[in-house]
Amino acid sequence: IPQFKRWARHHDGDKRIVINENAEFRTSGSGFTLITDRSCMPPNPTGRSITRFGQKMRTRIAIGMWAAISCLAMPFVCRLPRGGTWVAQYLPDEGHLIGGMLFFGAFALVPAVIVFCAGLISKPPFYLPVVISTLVALTMLGYWHHDNDLAADAQAAISLIFIPILAGGFALIGGLIGLGIQALFRTPPKKTEQDGTSNGG
Repeated sequence: IPQFKRWARHHDGDKRIVINENAEFRTSGSGFTLITDRSCMPPNPTGRSITRFGQKMRTRIAIGMWAAISCLAMPFVCRLPRGGTWVAQYLPDEGHLIGGMLFFGAFALVPAVIVFCAGLISKPPFYLPVVISTLVALTMLGYWHHDNDLAADAQAAISLIFIPILAGGFALIGGLIGLGIQALFRTPPKKTEQDGTSNGG
């Protein structure tokens, strides 16, 4: 490295200089000694594999989070076409705000957690487990919550327990189906014997 040679001639003392990630020198007086030279070393494949795995995992987590948020929002979104009064049935009153939110949120998390886990096991390019699981969960949640009238019966609030549990069960089935289809698509084709071998040649 010509620049380093010129620097070493004009600097005395024992110093350790790191030029870049590939080279490291130690100076002594006007001379210098090469300590490390990694410029000819092959790249580390393990580091790149870890980086790729981290990127894929971040993508899966992001997809799973969006799917889970969609499941949490669906009970309210599907009731919007019938007006604010219909949506307000799902909102706890001021006297039971914390208890009502905990009650509703605890069971609403069931399908959300399932689709999030489906996102973690999904693989590109189609991410079938989370896609199928989320579509099934949103369909079931929208269908049941849209016409669920809590004012019709004193025991109608129990439906807020059974609806997410049933939707979570269907979402689990959908995720397993997606996982099976994903495994089918990603299974490498079996290697066939060469024509010459099959013909006895």
